[in-house]
Order: sequence, then structure tokens, then C-alpha cells
Amino acid sequence: MFPECKAMRTWQEPRRNQAMELFQKTLEYYSMLQRNGIIESFEPSIIAAYGGGLGGFIIIRGDVENWRKSDDKTHG
Repeated sequence: MFPECKAMRTWQEPRRNQAMELFQKTLEYYSMLQRNGIIESFEPSIIAAYGGGLGGFIIIRGDVENWRKSDDKTHG
């Protein structure tokens, strides 16, 4: 259905409460994009503490041009 495209968003964990609030808003945003057919799917992953700065990432699948056009309308 969608051309092969993947994106990855990452985050770090300096402030847990702010990070969780932003994480929830981000999941709501990607859910809306998926419902509207702008992205095919997304897959959040949280990484257990290991001494590095990375707290997790989100893989986003779909047509990147479709996403860019949508983003231009939202933020343009």
C-alpha cells in the first residue's frame, strides 16, 4: 500500500515526568496520522537503563511524501 519508507525518532531521559507527558502526546499524534492514512504504522520502543543517554525510539512506517505534505499543512 505504501512505498517502503521508515523513519525513527529518538529521545533521551533527562526529565522523566516531562518525557512521559511528551511521549503520550507523541503517541496521540502518530495515532491520528495513522487513522488519517498519512502513515501506515508506528512502533514505539522504550530502552531499559544501560548507562547511555538513549531512552527509546519510535519507528514510523509509511509514505514520507504523504507525511511531508501533511506536516506542511499542519505547520506551514
